[in-house]
Amino acid sequence: MINMKKTKKFLHVLTAVFIIGTFFFAIYSSMGLELNSNDFQILNEKEDIEKVSFQDPKSSTLLNITETGSIFNDYSKNVVIVGTTAYIADRDIGLKIVDISDPSTPKKIGQFNSLYSVTDVFVYGSYAYINDFGLKIIDISNASAPFEVGCFNYTGGYWRDFYISGSYGFIVLSNIGLKIIDISNVSAPFEVGQFDYDGNQEYVYVSDSYAYLVDDEYGLKIIDISNVSAPYEVGEFKYDGHPSYVYVSGNYTYLADYYYGLTILDTSNVSAPFLIGRNGHEGYKHSLYVSDSYAYIPDYYNGMVIFDINDPYAPLELGSYYREDIYFVGVYVSGSYAYLSAETNGILIIDVSNHSAPSKVGQYGKTGEIVDVYVLGFYAYLLDSFGTLIIVDISNPSKPFVADDFKTHEIAHEVYVYGSYAYIANDIKGLKILDISNASAPYEIGSFDDGGCVMAVSVRNSYAYVADSLDGFKILDISNPSAPYIVGSIIDDGPAKDIYITDNCAYLAADVGGLKIVNISDPSSPVKIGQYNVDRDKLNCIYKFGSYAYVADSLNGFRIIDISDSSEPTKAGEFNDGGRLRDIFISSSYAFVADGSDGLEVFDISNASAPLKLEHINDFGYSYTRYAWGIHISDNYAFLANGNDGFKILHIDGLEPVIRITTPNRFSSWKSDTFNQIYWDYSGDISLVNIDLYKDDSFEQAIVSDLSNNCSYNWELLSDLEGSSQYQIRITDALDLNIYHSSDYFEINYTSPLFTYIIIMILLTMIGFAIVMHFKEKL
Repeated sequence: MINMKKTKKFLHVLTAVFIIGTFFFAIYSSMGLELNSNDFQILNEKEDIEKVSFQDPKSSTLLNITETGSIFNDYSKNVVIVGTTAYIADRDIGLKIVDISDPSTPKKIGQFNSLYSVTDVFVYGSYAYINDFGLKIIDISNASAPFEVGCFNYTGGYWRDFYISGSYGFIVLSNIGLKIIDISNVSAPFEVGQFDYDGNQEYVYVSDSYAYLVDDEYGLKIIDISNVSAPYEVGEFKYDGHPSYVYVSGNYTYLADYYYGLTILDTSNVSAPFLIGRNGHEGYKHSLYVSDSYAYIPDYYNGMVIFDINDPYAPLELGSYYREDIYFVGVYVSGSYAYLSAETNGILIIDVSNHSAPSKVGQYGKTGEIVDVYVLGFYAYLLDSFGTLIIVDISNPSKPFVADDFKTHEIAHEVYVYGSYAYIANDIKGLKILDISNASAPYEIGSFDDGGCVMAVSVRNSYAYVADSLDGFKILDISNPSAPYIVGSIIDDGPAKDIYITDNCAYLAADVGGLKIVNISDPSSPVKIGQYNVDRDKLNCIYKFGSYAYVADSLNGFRIIDISDSSEPTKAGEFNDGGRLRDIFISSSYAFVADGSDGLEVFDISNASAPLKLEHINDFGYSYTRYAWGIHISDNYAFLANGNDGFKILHIDGLEPVIRITTPNRFSSWKSDTFNQIYWDYSGDISLVNIDLYKDDSFEQAIVSDLSNNCSYNWELLSDLEGSSQYQIRITDALDLNIYHSSDYFEINYTSPLFTYIIIMILLTMIGFAIVMHFKEKL
């Protein structure tokens, strides 16, 4: 007789096994829908280009380069603080809005791009007032999306200063005087009065019913503005100084003076102001701020000086903040911090809680020379010499702006972007890995430091390949970016300065030994397979393109090496003009070279044995550069890391149309019934593309036609494809079918969920049957 209790028990067991098995199958079948950044390359990898149209290269006279945009001159002229927000007048860009809630890491939250030179900003209520070929009124109620609501244009004179009091704005114009503007209706400001004065006016401060106007050759004029339509002079103070800025507090007026430093006047009787105190030294003063019992004066050459003004008859210098390489032009004080406009270096935030020893706590803007650039999609990743990664939105190349930055505070040489991570070569501090999945909030996720000196890095799939100037060549496993570790190396063959990865080879540029070629098919056991020796050169950079390696050094120029036989590389051509070449990027038939103090140089490399320098580019390079360190080409633009002059975007007219697929590549393995991202890069004029799938070099199916050329496409890979490792993606210019590129062969794994489900269910049934038989034997 069957024991019902035991029967129910094994049926419960069988049901549990079935449910658990189904659950795990659901997880298994959904795994194919995951996208893993390690499965593919990203846009803008430096890979070989297959060019189908073998036409003659375009004449050098057709290659025209013009500057379309720039950033990180960071020509900050003025700053205003409201709460935890800084409003910055940037001469070259416009109005920048920066979150300073954490003074050590200020972050940009909004920007208004100007058409002309912006040197002044005044914030009042929900509006910022800037000088942009007249007065522009910007709505800042939403700091992330400021927009223009009104403007007032004027003729004659040159904007010097602006001040708001109540419903009126006061504009100082050199050689004209003071204009008074009614701003009660921000969408339609209009002039209501003017005080004419033929002098060299500098700044104005409005207090009660008076405007205090300084002239750097005359002194101070006090204007009665109680009737704005008829302002008139009520008092003046003449002296032999050169006042440049004015600040009024109570009965005292404070002047920043070139000759005398801080100058204090008693203006309790506006018709008869008189001098009561002075302190300071000679130098250019461009701003002045009074807070509590202290006066803060930025000096163009001597740093920011802090004065104790408790006794206005005897102001006392307490301390100063000085940087030899920075010129301060503006100051605003809020709480325990002074915010200094540092001209070409952005905004420095200084802790002034100890007035005798002010110290820097943070900086927004350029902190050092821009030494490298990497471009991916709508972002350019800039690296400065102090290890700061600056992420710039380049969706509009003529108006680039900062998304955010991250400071490593270490010497840095190169940045490489792959997937959601940026890899920074941090000299003796090793390799830093930053998560950049959110461009507006990058953060450090991992690092590697084994005592070497990392000069360059390149990434493929789960490995980072490092050029070390002390130890040579290293391969790191970065599958877990928070804990990278070394898996292979060649450390007994001399130092390395730069690295280029393609196919199964690493190409190393070295100070000693020249060009080295290493087989990396087994990352745990890299093997050197070839070398091109150079005796006197100091190789700085390398770029592999087709059958050639292009190397450059700081002594002997630009050299092309034939690497068609990797075991016996030979010289194909060279060009030496005495420059100090820093970086190379190849696009179609041209080599773009960052040549240090000589700027950007362009070579025609259609004949590898005789590279031709396009001489007409020389004048451009010389006049537009401080020191060219790095170069990246994408679309029709050259992105130049330009040392102290920041970041330049140059439009290139005349490049041959070329398409380059970066994903999938030979390492890609995609599963059917999943979505997979196709990435490509291009140069020249290509507006629409067709994407097709090939198998065994034959057309398999069309994926999409007449797609807008945005360099990426998310393809749904259906299960009607057979598994094979001989698939290729082909992308074609939809308007010129002779221009196309085919990807490497890659793998598509075919899986049938129904078939797999049947197999699993059969196995579960067999397990259940075995359990039933087991219980039967015991009954």
